[in-house]
Amino acid sequence: MMASQEMHNLIEKLACDFMMANPEEPETLSGLLPVLKRIHDQCRDLKLEPEAKSTKKARKMIKGLLGRPDEPEARMTALGDLITSLSFSLREGEEQKETAEEPEPLSPAEGPDPGEDDFQAIEESLETFSCLINFLCPGEIPDLGALIRQLDVLIKASENDGLRTFHEVAHACRRYVENMTLENICHVKPIEEGVLLLKSIFFHRKKERPSF
Repeated sequence: MMASQEMHNLIEKLACDFMMANPEEPETLSGLLPVLKRIHDQCRDLKLEPEAKSTKKARKMIKGLLGRPDEPEARMTALGDLITSLSFSLREGEEQKETAEEPEPLSPAEGPDPGEDDFQAIEESLETFSCLINFLCPGEIPDLGALIRQLDVLIKASENDGLRTFHEVAHACRRYVENMTLENICHVKPIEEGVLLLKSIFFHRKKERPSF
């Protein structure tokens, strides 16, 4: 079923792994191929033909990048747009399915709910993080330092087991920003994908709470 934990995890892994890929080293994208294959198989089982075609197209684009083509950055941008579109399409399908069914109990792996203070701190920090990205000047150490400080807030506030996936993605975002600082990486698309993924996970988890 679309709302299965496996599909949910695959969508998040796809977006997170793409975010962590190094645009200057296309071979780091190779790990996305088996994830896309598993998503493709589930899409075929669920008769989601447009999404299945998108996964095949993404796999083809990755294989093209592995061949060291001209203009790899433009191709990476196009791949990122396709993965973002695919991820949102699949998440939208999850939400529509959930509204048509009785709510399922939380997976034990997700653990207990975080406290109200944690949710508020995360929501406020996510908004600040988004604003910082909108005005980010790649290569500017103060800007990157501000991103890291906000990510530290998100990491600290999501230590509760109920936000385990969010916590892991926030850590991945922090590692990427650190690499931007240390290796003078100016490609901001992955971190833009990262904040979209964090927001998606957060609001999905928040919606599940009975008190909201």
